[in-house]
Amino acid sequence: IKLIVVALKIFFRFLLGKGTVRRNPTETLSLPRIERYLPETLNEIQAEQLLEAIDTKAPLGLRDRAMIELLYASGLRISELANARLEHFNAEERILRVVGKGNKTRLVPVGRKACEALAGYLSTERPKLLSRRTGNEIFL
Repeated sequence: IKLIVVALKIFFRFLLGKGTVRRNPTETLSLPRIERYLPETLNEIQAEQLLEAIDTKAPLGLRDRAMIELLYASGLRISELANARLEHFNAEERILRVVGKGNKTRLVPVGRKACEALAGYLSTERPKLLSRRTGNEIFL
């Protein structure tokens, strides 16, 4: 509907400019507003339950735990997490460089718990996964 209203407004402005019409009947039309809502987020209890539900003794448990910790602690988008690369993670400074929407690069602080989970995954599980796959992505 918004596009139709905009098109009509432009069309009648054009006709008014050409002298084809004497007045613009769309002057009083207002564009429909779409309410924007913030995305729903987990509360602290739900986040803890999610983390506790991960079996870290399962083959991919440490990886999954590190992924959830990183998502939760840093607010990364899923695509940013999937494309996160080893060379962009600085464990000492606890910073991850990510390429986000619009191909924009930003530095994301990584919390202590997320760093610990990442360290566990990188030292234990990731080397095992490398035997089946290659790549410089953090999460295989």
